[in-house]
Amino acid sequence: MHLAKHMLIYEAVTGHWIDDDWNLHEALLEFQHIEGHHDGEHLARELFQILEYYDISTKLFCITSDSAGNCGTLCKELSKILRDEKGIRWNHEERYIRCMNHVINLAVQDFLKSIKGTAPEQGDENATDYEDGANEDDIQPSGFASAMWKLRKLTKVLLSTL
Repeated sequence: MHLAKHMLIYEAVTGHWIDDDWNLHEALLEFQHIEGHHDGEHLARELFQILEYYDISTKLFCITSDSAGNCGTLCKELSKILRDEKGIRWNHEERYIRCMNHVINLAVQDFLKSIKGTAPEQGDENATDYEDGANEDDIQPSGFASAMWKLRKLTKVLLSTL
């Protein structure tokens, strides 16, 4: 007997901005169920529609998300959509920010697994966070070496902000 695994995929989009008086605002722009594949191309099209609905495509500064490969692909595809459909130059390599908490969590989890502090769970969906759209820098070793790889990348990001 084969049981198909059914996943419900939701996309939440929040906007953050500073007004003329330097007050920080945030709003939940959309929380929707994503039908079909949740690859980067599909997610980029969905995000573009949200940006267009609120007429904020020209105001997009950056996107912050977890380290899933489809998020990197989303940003790359969104860059193409913005260029082709709106004439907007949005550099996905400079404007995609991986969530620091998620990166640290992944490094700690890999470290704990490498010293047998935790065991990988059966069917762990986060086992490969760089599946879709990974580039050379995203290909990583496993176990303890993976934890060190992630910490090294984190350190490089932190040092680049100084």
